Amino acid sequence: MNLPKIAASSLVTACAVFCGMFAPVALSSVRNTFWEPVFGAGFFVAGILLHPYAGNQMVGLVGFVAWPLVLASSIAFAAWRLTKASSRAGFVAGALFLLSLCLWVTTDAANRLAMHHVPFFSSLFFNWY
Repeated sequence: MNLPKIAASSLVTACAVFCGMFAPVALSSVRNTFWEPVFGAGFFVAGILLHPYAGNQMVGLVGFVAWPLVLASSIAFAAWRLTKASSRAGFVAGALFLLSLCLWVTTDAANRLAMHHVPFFSSLFFNWY
């Protein structure tokens, strides 16, 4: 077991989950334009598949529990695999990840984007509940 690689992949996963799910609540004035739509896609797809059943609790279960667990596991696995990759691949992936953490817009801009079918997690979660 290599503790630094596990710690690095856990940190990447925690940052992605925070930016996608918890930052919209903790930092109410800004939204991450990469990670929040990635996590919001669960609500978006579940809402499309279960559309005739407005108020269906499965949309919340998929969007708030199942999809984020699948994504977090996938991100952790991908980050762990990248720690074993070549240094160039790790550098490029790390740079792209850091870039994704820097893509923020204001809440007003996020709401305008959400009106054009960009599945922001908080927009879908707050509107559903």
